[in-house]
Amino acid sequence: MVCPPNIDDRTKAQIVETLDSIQKLENFIDESRFVPAMADYRGTIVLALLSKSFTVGRAVCALVEAGFSDEAFGLTRTLIDIYFIVRYISNKDTEARAQRFAEFYLKNHESWTQVVGKFYPRITPLNSEFHKMALEVAKNYKSPHEWSGEEQKTRSLAVEPDSYEFDESGNGTTAEFDYEVMFKWTSHYVHSTVSCLGRHLAERGDCPYRKCHLMQMSFEISDCNNVTS
Repeated sequence: MVCPPNIDDRTKAQIVETLDSIQKLENFIDESRFVPAMADYRGTIVLALLSKSFTVGRAVCALVEAGFSDEAFGLTRTLIDIYFIVRYISNKDTEARAQRFAEFYLKNHESWTQVVGKFYPRITPLNSEFHKMALEVAKNYKSPHEWSGEEQKTRSLAVEPDSYEFDESGNGTTAEFDYEVMFKWTSHYVHSTVSCLGRHLAERGDCPYRKCHLMQMSFEISDCNNVTS
């Protein structure tokens, strides 16, 4: 099996810096005493997503500190997801989009109802007023796996032109790079495709089982830094 590597001093310092940044931002939000209007969806949803991002950020740091860098990298896709969601909701039609995001919970309710009926047929089906309402709202969503209703799903959230930030040509900026590169890259580690198994593949005849390099990614993080610096 592959043992987690020792963490170098530079990585340790980056972990401390990252955790400190998360804490400072959390303190700022708490001290600002935001009170979301409970009659609206936008404040409640965005603040909940922000809170989720704090927790995920700390979890990523914990995994890196423990030596599980690949697993931490996969988890960062959740942060990219949150970025796309907040970007999409806040870009336009904010309240309607926030409501659609929130009510997707009812589509999930419908899905679990179907799962229970399939695998636990002896359980009496729900017949409450909430259940009936949930099934009615769930009709607004075509898929149990996607909430926005956009044709290109997650990509649509990323590439919609920004309503507030523009490039030199006056066009709304997009997060296409973040989708095409970072979201795609981290997705390999979420779905465990062969592209994420570099630390785990063994050469024929290896004993004991050890890490090898049968495949190399086309570029590493350090190479990206060199290109963008």
